[in-house]
Amino acid sequence: MTGVSLKHYGVWALASLLAICIPVSAAARPASSGSDTDRQFRHVVLGMHNAERAVRKVPALAWDKDLAASAHQHASYLAQRGILQHGSQRGSQKPFGENLWIGTRGAFSVEDMIGMFLDERRYFTERAVPDISTTGYWKDAGHYSQIVWRSTTRVGCGVGSGPDFDVLVCRYDPAGNVWGQTASGGDPAKKRRVRLASNGETTNLR
Repeated sequence: MTGVSLKHYGVWALASLLAICIPVSAAARPASSGSDTDRQFRHVVLGMHNAERAVRKVPALAWDKDLAASAHQHASYLAQRGILQHGSQRGSQKPFGENLWIGTRGAFSVEDMIGMFLDERRYFTERAVPDISTTGYWKDAGHYSQIVWRSTTRVGCGVGSGPDFDVLVCRYDPAGNVWGQTASGGDPAKKRRVRLASNGETTNLR
């Protein structure tokens, strides 16, 4: 549904009616930089990423405040409009990876959001992009493969809230999901022309 309002698909009313489900704890929602809430958000997001990377025996990620700031800005933009759309790479010295998630406002914790990315492990297979999903459709495992991409070293995430939706954006550097490479051996530092695959999006309603 990239770049298209969810209201167009008739889900806006459903989202409004169900927005009271499962309130999100304050500790899971990022606030201003340096606040206790922001530190807790960073702890949860980075911890969940690195726990999964440890299982796959790949190095831990570091938090990048610039990626987090740009991710939060983009998440807020998308949430206000009720859409999913990947951020522009224009002006970037090198491409970043990006995972997007959208769901009913207040119905999901950050643990839920990241957990849905991680649930894609059930489809993931250690092969070269785009043959990374047992379903035959690479985007079914695209969020997960970016999270565990070995040569990615930094991550920054942010949540934005609109009238009806919460949006999570996570950005990764160097970008993963490089066409023709595997999660365990992808190396964007190689000086060769590659095709970068955009990560998929996830829409969730309760």
